[in-house]
Amino acid sequence: EKEKAKSGDIPVKKKTSYVPQAYFEISQTNIKSESLPKMMPNRHINFDLNPKLAIAMQKGLEIYAQDEPKVLIEMTESGDNHLGNAKGAYYPSSDKIRLNHLNTPSENVPVLIHELTHATLHKEGNTNKMSSEYANQELEAELTAYVVSKRYGLDTEKESLSYIAKWTNNAKSLSDKELSASLSHVQKTADKMTAYIDTQLDPALKLSQQQAHIKAHAIERTQATPNFKPLGLTR
Repeated sequence: EKEKAKSGDIPVKKKTSYVPQAYFEISQTNIKSESLPKMMPNRHINFDLNPKLAIAMQKGLEIYAQDEPKVLIEMTESGDNHLGNAKGAYYPSSDKIRLNHLNTPSENVPVLIHELTHATLHKEGNTNKMSSEYANQELEAELTAYVVSKRYGLDTEKESLSYIAKWTNNAKSLSDKELSASLSHVQKTADKMTAYIDTQLDPALKLSQQQAHIKAHAIERTQATPNFKPLGLTR
């Protein structure tokens, strides 16, 4: 009968069946917390940020978006998997930024800064992800997100360092001239964004933020060394 079935002499019916298997949520495994970034590089994070400050920062960034790059900001809806695991994206053709609805409130701030930097500096940018120009664009976007976030006590250094190192081969893919130009772009863009954010801070919140900023800078100065490199990148 097997031979007849193979030759088609007798009709054959195919049936798909499923075998039950055990699956575990990552918290049920013995994976160490320090290994999570490697296992889940784009995992969602709750940064340590005053909720009121997060709201004020996002409001300032939304006004900046309207005035400067003139882009629309949208949040995906539940069930919309268009972004996949990405936390945000900028669409030059439609002047639109989309944020993942799964982002945490504090996470939305650096993600929005990153995408707004693309909208500000890279509207006509290179879309070839294998090019050095594209890597440079990612450096500028993420470094701006780090600088602005840090200004308000939101520390994304660990995440930003990893992201930039991945795109620029630890900054080795950029020439000194390219890096210098990028740092200039970052500083100018960060200054504009912080000016908009500052208009949304109430006096008490602004004073608290300024005090935290001064304290953070004092700590950085005491820890500075002659061999210090921005964000710990080596060249």
